[in-house]
Amino acid sequence: MSHIILRSRSMTRYETWIKTLFSSELFGGVRGDLSEVTALAAMAGNPQNNFPSIHIAGTNGKGSVAHEIAEVLRESGYRVGLFTSPHLFTYRERIQVDGELISEEEVIEGLEKLFKLARCPKFFEVTTLLAFDYFSKRKIDIGVVEVGIGGRLDATNILSPVLSIITTIDLDHTAILGNTLLEIAREKAGIIKKGVPVVVGRGAYFESIFNRGERVYVAGESNASIVREALKHIPLVLKEVHVETRPPCRYERRGGIIFDVAHNPAAFTYLFRRVKHDFPDRKICVFLGLSKEKAIEESIKVIRFYTDQIVLIRAEHPRLAPPEELKRNLPEAVIMSVEEACFHVTRARGEGRLVVVTGSFYVMTVLQHLYRSL
Repeated sequence: MSHIILRSRSMTRYETWIKTLFSSELFGGVRGDLSEVTALAAMAGNPQNNFPSIHIAGTNGKGSVAHEIAEVLRESGYRVGLFTSPHLFTYRERIQVDGELISEEEVIEGLEKLFKLARCPKFFEVTTLLAFDYFSKRKIDIGVVEVGIGGRLDATNILSPVLSIITTIDLDHTAILGNTLLEIAREKAGIIKKGVPVVVGRGAYFESIFNRGERVYVAGESNASIVREALKHIPLVLKEVHVETRPPCRYERRGGIIFDVAHNPAAFTYLFRRVKHDFPDRKICVFLGLSKEKAIEESIKVIRFYTDQIVLIRAEHPRLAPPEELKRNLPEAVIMSVEEACFHVTRARGEGRLVVVTGSFYVMTVLQHLYRSL
């Protein structure tokens, strides 16, 4: 329990635990195997073995696919656990049952238990076991679980799923997963289990890697195509439902503004091609915040090609790159505080420009007041 941050009078127990979980010593570093999370799971009673699961990896699209599959399962009458990451506005978004977020009290109870058991706790390992333990307690019928990073060494890979899904393969997290598409594909293919069907998006299919799966089904490239193919291989009786739901800030139009959590060159290309298709005659004003560890130069090249004005958000968030760093590659960009940016959004809309807020989950967090006001 030496990792626990002492609670101040102004902080609730929940806030204290969240601050502890997000402390820098629990972040960073990738373990070379799953031994620590496997040991922690065993000490917690192996809750991941108490429900069937669907395991989803991929560079882009895995969160949207997870939400859509979970919604189909829920509409078909099943109690569904959903584990995704990162979150937008509250940590509790990561862990849901039937669309209801885990409560603050349940987070506290779960973290207290896991921190007592963990020898060397890591943020994502603890969060993953918190989700699995909560799903087990809630007696879900099935869990839909999104991989954090990669697949092979991800904490979620202690699952024995009924279906694995790999949505896309592109360059992202290269310092961890490798510098080539083939290397990244190998890491994501690490979720493939013997005898378990695998659905792979067409753009993610590397025959030399995925042919090792015994039952590999190649879908189209779109999220919708991947979801349709995946539903064929879930061993449950499903209703024919038309699901149009998508998670927040995935090409979400709100008050005339587009919010999208694109955060790598491939995702930015897809986003702005769609924007240009939907709004061919509009000038585009982008409000941007990029994560420190992302492919900043390559992302900026894409964003600059498609847009007319770029506003860099200055925000106190440990995961966002300083706007001055971004401006070295974007001398024409303007740096604004969150308050200035919110004012400028109104002005840009009034001048007829299309406003796009993008760059990371974290920029949505700092602009949540704007998002919720629309």
